[in-house]
Amino acid sequence: MNLNLAALLGRINRSLEEASRFVSLALSKGSDTQTAEIAPFSIQFNSGLSWSREEENLAWRHWILKNGFRDIAELISVVLEEAHQVLTFYALIDRQTAGETLNAAALAARDRDISRFHRLSLSDKLEWLLAQPDFSIPDEKIEEIKSINAARNCLGHRSGIVGERDKTHENMLIVKWLGLDTAVEVEGVEIPFEPPMYLEKGGTVITRLVRRTKEFQLGDRITFDEREFSEIAWTIFAFAQAVTSALESAGKARGITFTEAQV
Repeated sequence: MNLNLAALLGRINRSLEEASRFVSLALSKGSDTQTAEIAPFSIQFNSGLSWSREEENLAWRHWILKNGFRDIAELISVVLEEAHQVLTFYALIDRQTAGETLNAAALAARDRDISRFHRLSLSDKLEWLLAQPDFSIPDEKIEEIKSINAARNCLGHRSGIVGERDKTHENMLIVKWLGLDTAVEVEGVEIPFEPPMYLEKGGTVITRLVRRTKEFQLGDRITFDEREFSEIAWTIFAFAQAVTSALESAGKARGITFTEAQV
C-alpha cells in the first residue's frame, strides 16, 4: 500500500507561496490610486467616508493583511483535516489487521466522523489528533499555530483590534513564529547582513532559525510587515511538514510506504 503525503505538502507550499507573494507586493507598494486602472463602470457609495492619503494607505494595508492572514490560516485546517482522514484510515487498517471484516457500515461511519471533524474548532481538532496512537507534534509548533490562528481570528472578527477574546497570555496576544536571521562573520565578528553589502576582506554568510514573538496589548491593532508575514506563512509550512512526518512514522509502523516529497 502506498500513500502520497507529498501531494498535501505540494498543495500547501503552492498556496502559501502565492499568498506570501501577493501580500508582500501589496504591503510594499501600498494603495496607489495614482496608477490604478479605473473601471469603465463602477458603483459609487455615499457613506460620508473621507480619508486622507495616509489613512487610505493604512486601511489598504490592513485589508490586505486581514485577507492574506485568512488565506494562510485556512491552510492550517486543511492540514489537520487531511491528517484526520489519514489517521481514520489507519484505524480501519488496525481493525482489519486484528481480524475484523470491514463492511459498508464501517466506511459510512468513517465518513460521518470526517464530517463531524470538519465542524470542530482548531483547538478541538488538535486535541483529537494528538490523542491518537503513534502520532505527535512538537509542542512549540502547536503553540505557533494556535497563536497564528488567534491573530487570524482577531483580524477577521474584530478588525485586528485585540480584545478579551484574543488574549493568549494575561492581558495580551502573543504571536509566535519561525524566522530566519542572516549575518556575516568577518574575522570572527558577526555583523548583520544588509544587502547590498561589500566586504573588502570577504566573510562567511551565516543563517540560523530563530523563534520570533510579537506582543499586542489589549486595544492594540495587529500589524505585520512583509517579512513577518512571509515568515509566518513559512511557519505554517513547517507545521505541515511536522504533521506529514508524524503521519508517515505512524504509517510505516503499519507497513505502509510513502511517495517521497518533492517540494
